[in-house]
Amino acid sequence: GGTKCVKYLVLFCNLLFFLLGLAILGIEVKLKEYFELEVLKSYAIDSGPRIIIAAGCVVTIVAFLGCCGAWKESKCMLICFFVCMLILFCLEIAAAVLAFVKKDKVKDELENELKNQIKSYTGSARNAVDDMQKTVKCCGITTYEDWKSSDNLGLTDNVPDSCCTTVEKDCG
Repeated sequence: GGTKCVKYLVLFCNLLFFLLGLAILGIEVKLKEYFELEVLKSYAIDSGPRIIIAAGCVVTIVAFLGCCGAWKESKCMLICFFVCMLILFCLEIAAAVLAFVKKDKVKDELENELKNQIKSYTGSARNAVDDMQKTVKCCGITTYEDWKSSDNLGLTDNVPDSCCTTVEKDCG
């Protein structure tokens, strides 16, 4: 009765976590392919996708362990699953605290990196900045006036074409 219900509940939850872990991996890998992070060369910023991929792998493996433990009713596997979940919970708390403590530093680092890219605006950085602005539908870091600091834009009163809502040649 009750034991079977708990077994299937644990099995269902872990199957759901397993699928979510795979989805996280798939989405992150696809985003990494799609979005050119050449704009953000900072290790602290570029490490985010790596952490998400690692988390997706860990969630998938732990959920698989939980599914197997529940299906086979293996006490050893369920204990391992519980210990892994406890460790993951502690790591999530530590990550949340670290993210909260470091959020201003990451924001400043991101802004500085983007300012440097806007200032130089050449080669592959130019393509990456243009792609980012088109994708995110923005112009500059906070406003279009960020482009006044660009050394390679040509005219300091203008913005690149990627800032335009309808992108056409020389619309900026």
